[in-house]
Amino acid sequence: MAVKKALKIVWTAIKMAIIGLIFASLTVFVFANSIEVLFNKDIPHIHALDKLSSKTTLDSIVGGPNEGVRDIDAGKVGNFGKPKMLKIPSMSSKLNLIESIVVGDDWLYRANNGHYIIVSDGKNGNIGDVVIYANASWRTFPTPEHLKIGDNLFLDTDTGWRYMFRITNRSVVHPDDPYVKGDSAANSLILIMEDKDTGLTYVLQGMYISIQNTQK
Repeated sequence: MAVKKALKIVWTAIKMAIIGLIFASLTVFVFANSIEVLFNKDIPHIHALDKLSSKTTLDSIVGGPNEGVRDIDAGKVGNFGKPKMLKIPSMSSKLNLIESIVVGDDWLYRANNGHYIIVSDGKNGNIGDVVIYANASWRTFPTPEHLKIGDNLFLDTDTGWRYMFRITNRSVVHPDDPYVKGDSAANSLILIMEDKDTGLTYVLQGMYISIQNTQK
């Protein structure tokens, strides 16, 4: 009887220790995740933030992650607000947008966001040329390979305006490949979707079509 009681006490202690370890691990994970998000630090195996593998592709378009490229000023933004969300009607998908994140010489991305860079001054009060990069997943756009020339891209701003772009160029490259931007007299939007499962990067270039107020 005493042996059974002792074994029961030992087993209870083991279970409590296991539960304690599980909760401790979760606490460490949540804390590390918060550190990544708050301080833009890429911590291995956490993945709230990750490095963009397609750095060469993005650098070939924007010229590298220097402060001048990443500056968001009134001349670049125009009169209709900063990017807030990208919508793709053909995929019934939408992606929340935030500014680009850089640590050292690396571009970082959050798993559930797209990141935008405005690389030139706007024309006629409109936004300048916009580049958006993101990781392809169920949290963003899971099937970038389905995007095609002629599809529309809607760029919604934080002041209730919507820019409409139409895809005119489509390229599939490897992460170390540069991208040569197509010429366009109109402002453009370039979407870079990195698919780490296939090792491919999809680059979609859209031409500006129109802008409308979504609050009317």
